[in-house]
Amino acid sequence: MTYEKGEKVEALDVNGIWYSAEVLEFTDQETLVKYIGWSAKWNRWVSETQIREITSELPRKRRTFFSRQVCIFSLLN
Repeated sequence: MTYEKGEKVEALDVNGIWYSAEVLEFTDQETLVKYIGWSAKWNRWVSETQIREITSELPRKRRTFFSRQVCIFSLLN
């Protein structure tokens, strides 16, 4: 499937989690995506099995729950 530049899609990150993304560029083999809410350092080329049309409400960015949990634990001790 071919996507348009600027199109909103869903793409797998390196850990296999689907996130909202935007198409930046594409070739015959891969699509360069920017994960919405993430810095440009996380942009990556994905194959056709790692990108799909929007199907649901997905996380825009990872949460830092573990960091917050550690901070709260530190404050309590």
